[in-house]
Amino acid sequence: MNNGPNYIWHMDGYDKLKPYGICIHGCIDGFSRNIMWLEADTTNKDPYVIAGYFIDTVREVGGCSRCIRADLGTENGIVRELQVALRDCDGHETNAFLYGTSECNQRIESWWNILRKESAHFWMDMFQTIKDDGHFSGGFLDVNLIRFCFMNLIQDELKIVVRTWNSHKLRSMKNVMTPCGRPDLLYNLPELCGTDN
Repeated sequence: MNNGPNYIWHMDGYDKLKPYGICIHGCIDGFSRNIMWLEADTTNKDPYVIAGYFIDTVREVGGCSRCIRADLGTENGIVRELQVALRDCDGHETNAFLYGTSECNQRIESWWNILRKESAHFWMDMFQTIKDDGHFSGGFLDVNLIRFCFMNLIQDELKIVVRTWNSHKLRSMKNVMTPCGRPDLLYNLPELCGTDN
């Protein structure tokens, strides 16, 4: 079990809508399972874009996690540097950022299944239908039309998914050492579980 909120954040990109020009990136708190950010954009591989999500979240919550876990992609390099700088100005913090495989980043990887059920599957089916009907070839114009017509709708839906997820009740699970409760309460009131931020 994680030590409390902001002990470790798990971040990753979600590429299921990428063939249609829409990329999603997200981050989840390991203890509370609170979604820290979930953003749709034209890329989830640009390190400056990912760093922007990180900085916006740090500003919003008033700090960073003790550690971030992510895959070895180049998109995570700036976040790594920012995290190390924020955690330890002397550069001695060796565990501020952990690179690993998707299998090691279970919190966000398993959450992608929830996103697919709650939102992404609808968009995947709709875009596939547009493609099957001959209205999408994957070219520059088609991709940009999809972005123009649907990007804001998808981002609005992601905000609803995050609000719903962060306020729903997590069930207790047998043989699993994770707290039950609502992610936003677990994140903001960790004292309820006998831990702190």
